[in-house]
Amino acid sequence: MVKCAKCSKRYHPVCVNLDTPRQVAAVESYPWSCPDCKVCCICKEAGDEAKLMICDGCDRGWHTTW
Repeated sequence: MVKCAKCSKRYHPVCVNLDTPRQVAAVESYPWSCPDCKVCCICKEAGDEAKLMICDGCDRGWHTTW
């Protein structure tokens, strides 16, 4: 199970699209946020969700400029 650092909900990794051991290890190495709590790593805001790009490797989010 992985635990959201913001809301404390716990998830099965595959239920939040963390399908590989590498992805699970990555999210266990930092204060991970679930899809409902995910924000941009740079500005710390959700903003326009359509412009929040999520990395397939580490599951962190960044805003795009397009």
